[in-house]
Amino acid sequence: MMNKNNALETFSPLFEPKTIAVVGASARSFALPNTFMKRIRDLGYKGDIYPIHPSAAEIDGLTAYKSLADTPKPIDYAYIAVAGGLIPAMLETAKGRLRFAHVISSGFGEVDEGRDLQEKLVAAAHAGGLRLIGPNCMGLFSPRGSVTFAEVGQRDVGTVGVISQSGGLGTDIIRRGFARGVKFSGVVTVGTPVASFVRDGLCAAAVGLREGMTPGLVARGLEAADGLHGRVVAGGVPGDVGEGHALAVDRFLVGSGRVGPVELGAELVVDPETRVGI
Repeated sequence: MMNKNNALETFSPLFEPKTIAVVGASARSFALPNTFMKRIRDLGYKGDIYPIHPSAAEIDGLTAYKSLADTPKPIDYAYIAVAGGLIPAMLETAKGRLRFAHVISSGFGEVDEGRDLQEKLVAAAHAGGLRLIGPNCMGLFSPRGSVTFAEVGQRDVGTVGVISQSGGLGTDIIRRGFARGVKFSGVVTVGTPVASFVRDGLCAAAVGLREGMTPGLVARGLEAADGLHGRVVAGGVPGDVGEGHALAVDRFLVGSGRVGPVELGAELVVDPETRVGI
């Protein structure tokens, strides 16, 4: 079981990255990675930002580098949004210089023809010595690190942490929460998760249960949260964890509006209006 101190040490480079690499930004147009760079700068990010591009010398006023291996400093967090087939080889070149890779790109395990590519992605992450988030997601919102994929969000660090399979759901939670004054410690979208992901250990947690969140992954996430400060909320989406779609998850059951047994102190939230009231 991961304790609070271990969680802080492990996930600090994610939630408070000192260096960020952005893969997929365009030197000629305004692509999604360009938007990400603009948003973190607007939020006040003070660390180093490294656009990764095979030929550009500069992107949006920032010096660009040809690969993750060419940046001046090791990379805490990489935002990656390029063709999926390019990513495994890219991660292999990291060779211990990258801590967290957030793969926004799709075309992996969420489609039948992408399963082999997803296996290559996982193997490349192991070879590169990094933690992988995604693929097929939208990004990270961390007020303490001044990192955001979303257009809106507060700057103050709060006490609500969210792990959401769905990028759309994560965006909606941030938007609704911002409108109601909810302050988040962090929101992580995990897409089609290839590994278990655990909250930062500082706050309450919400887990978005949708397609791709296998029982084993959910169980390991909540097991790791057990014993840490705060309240664990298993947040489902109607139709995904409703009647007839229960997920048997080791020591508890999510589905049909109930969670039990309650050793983990978890509860099920299915109403989107309730999700931002935790």
